[in-house]
Amino acid sequence: MLDRLSALGERINRWRRASREERGDRRKLPALVEAAFDHLRETVGKRLDSDAEAEARLVEILARAATELQRG
Repeated sequence: MLDRLSALGERINRWRRASREERGDRRKLPALVEAAFDHLRETVGKRLDSDAEAEARLVEILARAATELQRG
């Protein structure tokens, strides 16, 4: 079990490093916020893979979240 968790942790770290490199100049976010974005990205990806009609609903959810964050 520990070996599997360790391998998963290594895979996640490689993915995070690659993600950060792709983002380039973007502002550095706190680690917990980065982790939340990573989780959201993974969840959205899985949902899109399993439900081709989910895109519009996901965009709506993300737009509402952005609006809520802008309000402060």
